[in-house]
Parts: sequence; structure tokens; C-alpha cells
Amino acid sequence: MPDQASSVSFKIIRSPQNLLAGIGLLVVSLAGLEQARHLDIGSLRLLGPGMLPTALSLALGALSIGLVLAAFLREGNALSGWSWRGPILLCAAAAGFAITIRTPGLTVAGPIVAILSGCAARDVRPLELFIFSVLGTLFCIVLFKIGLGLPIPVLTIPGVVYW
Repeated sequence: MPDQASSVSFKIIRSPQNLLAGIGLLVVSLAGLEQARHLDIGSLRLLGPGMLPTALSLALGALSIGLVLAAFLREGNALSGWSWRGPILLCAAAAGFAITIRTPGLTVAGPIVAILSGCAARDVRPLELFIFSVLGTLFCIVLFKIGLGLPIPVLTIPGVVYW
């Protein structure tokens, strides 16, 4: 009769997916702390420009350490394959925004972000996505340009229009 203790499998890492996610978030947290370390934190009475990025990086670091610890203590999902569609389209949306926000302006950059990031989902409905991108862009124009008076370019055509 086989020994009962030898038939039980012992896994050190009980949730590989949580472990990988925790390590990835910890790297992002450390990068945020590194980028914010040269900024003045200030005090709780007078916040400096480094307070928010430092606080968010510390909070993310604490949560990621919790996720790493949970990977050793609780059963979870194994690593599995995933679709590259979402990350690629989200990176393309961020790059598209960065490229178009200054010259064409928010009128072009807003729909680019909404449409590319919306296409990252598999169950996208083109008409709803188009309507959302137009209404979201109009909301951003009203909020940032008119409401807050920020100097964000709304529509820029060199030599023709600058608003």
C-alpha cells in the first residue's frame, strides 16, 4: 500500500497567474517610485508634485506584495495563453493619442483612443463604439477646454485653424 503522504502533491506556488501578476505590478510600482524620487513630496498640509505618484506607487506595491503572497497561500488559476489583441490595441490607442493630440488636436485624438481601445474587446459593436467616441470626445472638449479652460488643442490644422 503506497504511503498516503507521498501521494499528495505539494505545490509551493499555488497560483502561478497571481504570482506573475504580482511580480509585474511590483515592477510597475518600483518604476513609479524611481520616476517620482526626484520630485518634492511636500507635506500633508502642502502637497508637492511627488506626493501622488509616490503614494500611488506605494499602494500598488503593497497590493502587489499581497498578490504575490496570496499566490503561495491560496489556490488559483494556472498560467494559460491569452490574446494579444487587447494589449496591442491599447498600446496603439495610447500611441495614437500621443501622436495626434498636438497637431490635429482632441477632435482627432479622442475618437482614435476610443475606437482603438474599444476594438480591444471581442464583443464590440461598431455603431455603439462610434457614437461613444463622438460623445466622449465632445464631453472632453467641453470639460477640459471650456469648463476648466486648459490649453489643450481641440482642432489644429497648421496655417488654417487653431482652437
